[in-house]
Amino acid sequence: MLLCAVLAAGCGGASRTISGKPTAGSREGGAAAGKNEEKKVVDKALEYAEEANAGSTFKVVGKKLMGCWACVAVEEEGVPADEAVGYGVYLRRLDDGTWEVVTTGTGISPDELPDAPPQLFEL
Repeated sequence: MLLCAVLAAGCGGASRTISGKPTAGSREGGAAAGKNEEKKVVDKALEYAEEANAGSTFKVVGKKLMGCWACVAVEEEGVPADEAVGYGVYLRRLDDGTWEVVTTGTGISPDELPDAPPQLFEL
């Protein structure tokens, strides 16, 4: 089961994917800064998933970063595929640069996070 995690943050920058390729107008200082933000987002999503599911480890199966919002799809590893827990972790970047988990789950819609860009839900 695939989930998407999204982080919501203080906005102001342009959109980019978490792949490390900045788009025009990105506030990040190039690919290196983008990779640093990607690492922060992924680390926070995995930390949250593993704390919420004691004794389980998770892997990232999809991710998207759009300005101050992020969605990270996580899935439990080390268990049969039909028993693996998977869901999305939605995060936002705060003014101090840290990321906070806004919500988690499957089937999260733009209606539930109206400030997030609609493309974030297309992971």
